[in-house]
Amino acid sequence: MYVPFLSAPGKWTLGALSFLLLAGCASTEAVAPAPIQAAITTPAPDPRLSALEARLEAGQRNALASAQEARALAAHQAERLRALDQQLDGQARSMDELRADIRRSAAENGQGLERLRADLQAMQQLQADSLASRERQAESGLQAIEASLDRLRADMDRLGANSQQGLERLHADLQTMQQAQKHELARQQSQAEARLQAVDSALNTRLEQMEMRLAEVGRMAEEALAALGLGPRKIYGKVVHSVTLTDDKTLFPINSPYLGEQDIAKLQSVAEYVKKLDANYHIGIHGHSDGMGSDDYNYELAKARAEVVKNHLHEKLGIPLLRMSVLSHGATDTSAYRVGANRRIVVEVLQ
Repeated sequence: MYVPFLSAPGKWTLGALSFLLLAGCASTEAVAPAPIQAAITTPAPDPRLSALEARLEAGQRNALASAQEARALAAHQAERLRALDQQLDGQARSMDELRADIRRSAAENGQGLERLRADLQAMQQLQADSLASRERQAESGLQAIEASLDRLRADMDRLGANSQQGLERLHADLQTMQQAQKHELARQQSQAEARLQAVDSALNTRLEQMEMRLAEVGRMAEEALAALGLGPRKIYGKVVHSVTLTDDKTLFPINSPYLGEQDIAKLQSVAEYVKKLDANYHIGIHGHSDGMGSDDYNYELAKARAEVVKNHLHEKLGIPLLRMSVLSHGATDTSAYRVGANRRIVVEVLQ
């Protein structure tokens, strides 16, 4: 927009002076030319000039105030711009650090992935080696068959249209292989049977030798007993004396094979009785049990009780073992006794 500086030659207008003041002039002396300064400083008798000067001063003050506000606003904006620049610089540095961390993490993850990839490759190599070893072991046992099959496949490829002939040869080869396998199995079976026969013969020989030795030992034992006067005597099987032990259940508790005082006294009477006889006697010891357990358990328990009686007669009372025998009835013979009171041992003296 065009603003005239002079309304007439050699004179400044109020608008021109206001424009100069708004443009940053500090005083009228700094912007006005020398003739104008002279006109301003020199008093004039014209009253319009005084009014103009008053308006000019007021405009200058307003312009200065506006300029100061503009400068303060510009300084404030510059300060805000500097703060924003600092914030942007901090954010840029944070972004740079974040990028660096991301690069380091990516590098570390890459190294971890490389190590994992190397471990996987090593495991795959081990598995491949193991599989290859197994395959080699399997192939080593099938090389002959594979070679035969390869030859047959080659023959079939060459024959082409004559595939039936190749199949027949394949069938013949398979039959030959099966026949060879049968012969091998028969040979192995024959060898096994021969070994079994040899072992059986050796066992029979050893059994015969043991039987001969046992017979010899028995003969020697009979001769020794005969020399001691304890040889076999003629026994008719007549019961001449009998006692029952543990007829009272409190004297023979459940599952206990041990004797009570009354049992020991009865056995003493049996020993005194047989000592008055000659050598022709035999003592039968019969063990009985109640029916509270299984058959096998009752049998073993009754036998154990009878063995206690036999050992007592032999070890404590001097009765020869050859003059005694033990028989276990378990819980079978309960006709004359209640089930709970069948824990007993019957000692019979036979002649």
